Amino acid sequence: MFDDLKDKNILVVGASRGIGWQLAITLGSLGAKVHVAARNVEALNLLQKQFDCSVYQCDIDKDEDVQSLAASINELDGVCIVSGVVKLIPPKMLSKKMIDAQVITNLASPLNIVGALLRKNKLNDGASIVFTSAAGRLCQPPCTAAYAGAKLGLHGAARSLAIDLSPKKIRVNTVSFDYVETDMIKAVQTTTVDIIGVAPVEYSSIPYLFMLSKMSRWISGQMLAADAGRMLGKVRYV
Repeated sequence: MFDDLKDKNILVVGASRGIGWQLAITLGSLGAKVHVAARNVEALNLLQKQFDCSVYQCDIDKDEDVQSLAASINELDGVCIVSGVVKLIPPKMLSKKMIDAQVITNLASPLNIVGALLRKNKLNDGASIVFTSAAGRLCQPPCTAAYAGAKLGLHGAARSLAIDLSPKKIRVNTVSFDYVETDMIKAVQTTTVDIIGVAPVEYSSIPYLFMLSKMSRWISGQMLAADAGRMLGKVRYV
């Protein structure tokens, strides 16, 4: 179905575990030329043993790492930024330090990556950029003000970038998940009354593959929700 991704140079940021790890493996199985980046280079080296991929150690919150990545990587046909962090913060505990920790990783750093790649002319005409958002940006589970605000801002940024980059036919979209069976979600320890259930991580690659492929070549500035219907507002978090 996604045969056109064969031999395409695609960067997966946040590939050391969870959704990013699964996405990198799936892209590799499709014959893409996969570039993986994350802080945990040991995990990336384990990934490299499973299939042929290029490894870059990069803490996205460190500008020097981002600039080094942009300078050393090949020209790209696709970028998937999967890195993110979520921490439940009761309203009375909100502080600039705790807010910054959510906003920097979930909003500022992904935008910094795109800016660095553009300055180095590393995004080919017709490339696809895919950000990762979350259902929490609209359905507001408890204690996620900073996280939801950052993810909502990321979708707004994607829409703006889609306009700015349209002359080069570079598409910018957002994939928005609810709970996926990853270590990060298990650590949150929030229970839900759900419609469909928690998604297995094995299925999490499909929205990215669609947004990267020519099948979505007329789609830009949009959000694709894989959220078990959570953003319909008919589901409560407890």
